[in-house]
Amino acid sequence: MPGPRYAIAYTPPPESPLARFGARVLGYDCYRGADVPITAVGGLEPAILRLMTVEAARRGFHASFVTPLGLGEGTEQELLDAVARFATGRRVVPVGPLTIANDGVRVVVRPVEQPAQLVAFALSCHEAFARWCDGLSQVNRKAPEAFRFQMTLAGSAPGVELPSATKSLVDAFAPMARDHLELDAISLLREDERQRFRVVERWRLTGR
Repeated sequence: MPGPRYAIAYTPPPESPLARFGARVLGYDCYRGADVPITAVGGLEPAILRLMTVEAARRGFHASFVTPLGLGEGTEQELLDAVARFATGRRVVPVGPLTIANDGVRVVVRPVEQPAQLVAFALSCHEAFARWCDGLSQVNRKAPEAFRFQMTLAGSAPGVELPSATKSLVDAFAPMARDHLELDAISLLREDERQRFRVVERWRLTGR
């Protein structure tokens, strides 16, 4: 029987406005592994949000660097130790202000301008955790070359106009739009028995 799947990702600090915003939109808190009451967000009614966040809620609010990972012949503790070592050797990456955008398929939170250091960070993740990658295709192995740092909020849904939904989320996000993000930590998430990802642990980046 295959073991659990994992993801290495950025998750905002659990009590931060950004993390609370993501959990509120998705209706799921990936730190507690618990549902969050869905309420209207920026004019989007709860029923619409439920339709648009089915897949995104399962994955939790995060920006993925490497997924999927499996334990193979190793153990979860070995994977935890490997991520902890990785974090101690990496510097904080200044990201800058964030914005809400859609690519025609999903609505995401992403940097206004993506620093080159983020792409380099993603590539180093893939290199460091190659042995843990669970059946990555050749396309996925090349992912860092076209890497885009983004946290998915919602996807397209029948009967929902994505541009209109995007504008509603832009309006709701406005109080945070000038905040400058730093990639200052990395998290390991594990898929649970409900096929939802939950944060196992979060490590600060302490490299110099």
